Amino acid sequence: MKILLIPFLVLCVVRISKSECPPEEEIRPCVCSQSSNPITVKCSRIINQETLVKVFTKSFDFPMQSLILQDSSIPYVPSKVPESKKLGSLSIINCSMSSVFEQPPKSPHLVSLTLANITLQRGIDWEILSGLQPQVIHIEGVHVKKIKPSFTKHLSPALKKFKLINTRTVSFSENAFAKFNNLEELVCAHGSIRTITRSMLPTTCKLSLLDLTANEIDELPDGLFSNCHKLAKVLLAYNQLRHFTAAVWQEVWDHALLEVTLEGEIPTLVKKDLCSCCYLSHLVDI
Repeated sequence: MKILLIPFLVLCVVRISKSECPPEEEIRPCVCSQSSNPITVKCSRIINQETLVKVFTKSFDFPMQSLILQDSSIPYVPSKVPESKKLGSLSIINCSMSSVFEQPPKSPHLVSLTLANITLQRGIDWEILSGLQPQVIHIEGVHVKKIKPSFTKHLSPALKKFKLINTRTVSFSENAFAKFNNLEELVCAHGSIRTITRSMLPTTCKLSLLDLTANEIDELPDGLFSNCHKLAKVLLAYNQLRHFTAAVWQEVWDHALLEVTLEGEIPTLVKKDLCSCCYLSHLVDI
């Protein structure tokens, strides 16, 4: 019996050590890499969305945890693509598309979505993401003029990190992020935001990072950070700040706050107020 078991054990070892990527011919023109977790499929210069469908259909027995689509021109990513493989991450980079998907995919496994330097003929339709439960959304170099109520309505409350970078965003709706009680990082950098309010944040706030670098903000309202006791870093450099009071920081100064970055012509009187009330002088770069 022991002799018979040896070939079986050898086969098991060989199977376990075998590459988890599909055969190259099954996913061509895409390539697969498992050099670092997760198993990632990268597709470049795609001009027909059915190519993606075929790649994912042929490789059905193989796991694919991350898809990177880049330098391509297709109408959309077929919704069956993230559904069929239970993708955890989707990145679309340097692409021209009509829409991200043709219909909302039902894919609760997709936790990370990146859209970078893509052209969308219809703009970003938040409803098309309503079947997802992303924890991380990173949008860079894509025109997102406003964060409207449709964003709040269709995005899952599972969202933990939301990043807009160089998106030419000018405003947030009044309660833009209020329902996202799990939100830990909020970034809107290199935009045209002029006004921020406490109402745009969750009442029960778990934010640790607020990055509004390089916008057009000229005032911070008192109580902006009320009940934001986990807030550790506030980045406000390269704005147009001219006035704020110590009341802005009162509720966060004795909690998690570690770093505040400001740059601009802050009135000397306000500097002194902040330094005497909050010891801002050794924490703020002005």
